[in-house]
Amino acid sequence: MEPIPASEWERYNRGALDMIVHKVGKIDVLVEATRKLEEQHSRLELSITKMADAVTKLTVIEERQTQDRKEMAEMRSMLAEMSRKHDTSIERVMQAVERMEDRVGVLEKAEPMNAQARRWMFGALGLLATIFIYALANILGLKG
Repeated sequence: MEPIPASEWERYNRGALDMIVHKVGKIDVLVEATRKLEEQHSRLELSITKMADAVTKLTVIEERQTQDRKEMAEMRSMLAEMSRKHDTSIERVMQAVERMEDRVGVLEKAEPMNAQARRWMFGALGLLATIFIYALANILGLKG
């Protein structure tokens, strides 16, 4: 085997160096792409974490809304029951007022007769008082 001449050896080394530089350049590109991919992966993980937090908050809000809706339904039911009781109470009060109006009407009709009876009673009392005083005067001898 014959030794490789120096010019060829130099050309071979230059070709190998060029190939190595070319491969290193590709490796640098791959390293840079990997770094960018890792950054994007980190951002994606952060975004997923934030989304998970948001979903958790939405779930809590939905649970609260569900509870609020239940409470509102119960309040509506209570309000309807109170309204029914109120209507019944108003009805009873109106019936009592009507009965009182009837009683007052009867009393107003009887008032003239009561006034006449009072006049007769006071007249009778006055007559009895006069008779009593006259009798007392007779007994005491005050009669002249």
